Amino acid sequence: MSNAISSSLVYKGLVIRDRDQMLCLTDMWKAAGSPVNREPYNWVRFDGAPFIQFVASNQNLSDTQVLQAERGRNGGTWAHWQVGMAYAQYLSPDFHAWCNSVVRQHMEGRLAPPGAFVTHTEFRQFAGQVFDAVSEVQGQVTALQAEARSRFDLIGEQLSQATRPRKEISAKVKGTIAVVTAQLGGYCPCCSRHKIVDDNGRKVAEAEYDHFYSNQMPDAEHVWLICKPCHDDLTFGRVSRVQVDIHFSSFQRKRRDHFG
Repeated sequence: MSNAISSSLVYKGLVIRDRDQMLCLTDMWKAAGSPVNREPYNWVRFDGAPFIQFVASNQNLSDTQVLQAERGRNGGTWAHWQVGMAYAQYLSPDFHAWCNSVVRQHMEGRLAPPGAFVTHTEFRQFAGQVFDAVSEVQGQVTALQAEARSRFDLIGEQLSQATRPRKEISAKVKGTIAVVTAQLGGYCPCCSRHKIVDDNGRKVAEAEYDHFYSNQMPDAEHVWLICKPCHDDLTFGRVSRVQVDIHFSSFQRKRRDHFG
């Protein structure tokens, strides 16, 4: 690769040096009128840093291929020409418009095959895609956090219940729940596999009334009748109540339809 410096780029009488795929950002800053607080050494560290990293990754360039700093009288900050185009936009609208026409044509004509360069618009599109992907992941994390909080709340309630006497379900509530279960076919509303109410509307031996949310809530809105295997799974934590809440809620909606 040649290191010959070209001086064919001139803006308002000031030369902007280029070599291979690099432009001298210091020359560009001087050509744009040396605007205060827009020196290249600050821009490459702050405002320009994300785009510099993107160009390096997208073009598979090494650190020295995308950015160089040279000391001495004729030194300065050098950068890949695509980075230089972004810096030109940062310096001033007029200078950017000139670079977008003259500098781009000069650099693309020498170095880049069609479609090889990255525009600032393409970078914004890429950044937008990254933002959308991160937002989607954040949404999934939020959903997982909500589910975890629900599970911890349920565990906390269950631990609290262990220290309080269980409130018994009244005969009236049991009768109501049995009638609703019979009208729904008599099968366990949790698994739909086992018959838990016989043809006469009576609870079978292998069925249990279950306090769904808390053993301190024995009313009809918080109780259902399920088969013993389901009751044991829920009681001993083999199945989370969060997993079957949809079945309990469905049973309660049907109970309200029958009894209000």
